Amino acid sequence: MKIAEKLYVEGYISYPRTETNSYSNKTNFKGILEKLKNNNLYQKYLDKNEFEMPRGGNKNDEAHPPIHPVKLF
Repeated sequence: MKIAEKLYVEGYISYPRTETNSYSNKTNFKGILEKLKNNNLYQKYLDKNEFEMPRGGNKNDEAHPPIHPVKLF
């Protein structure tokens, strides 16, 4: 948890202390990928349209989205 908290404080991941495992229909995945596009791992999802929606979860505390990357190192 210390590592996740450090990554959150430094702005690399979303809030790590959440029970939510379901993304909102309003989540802008393309916008998230655009912020990460300088990394080849993420760029391919934009270039080749390989993005697939995350599988649905069953928990949503409506306070925070599931943990996801926010910016590159």
